[in-house]
Amino acid sequence: MKVGDLFFLYLTSPHSCLYYKCQIVETDLPTNDVHVKNHKLVRIKLMERYGFKRFPLKDLADHGLSTVRGVHHMPQETLDYIEKKSK
Repeated sequence: MKVGDLFFLYLTSPHSCLYYKCQIVETDLPTNDVHVKNHKLVRIKLMERYGFKRFPLKDLADHGLSTVRGVHHMPQETLDYIEKKSK
């Protein structure tokens, strides 16, 4: 991830929905936390909070999203749907 990248956070059951849109504002931040080994932190900015009903998993799947597990690139069809519905 690099500065300027956008990402979305998905809430699992019982909500099963896209909930936050965020942007990376700083990367490679050091940490002294002994539980975080060989990792750098990032600073993020909350861009938008969608709520529980705006982007449920079924709607996202109907617009090209195949999985929400782990880090993935979102299909352009899904991004277009989110952008259109966010206006």
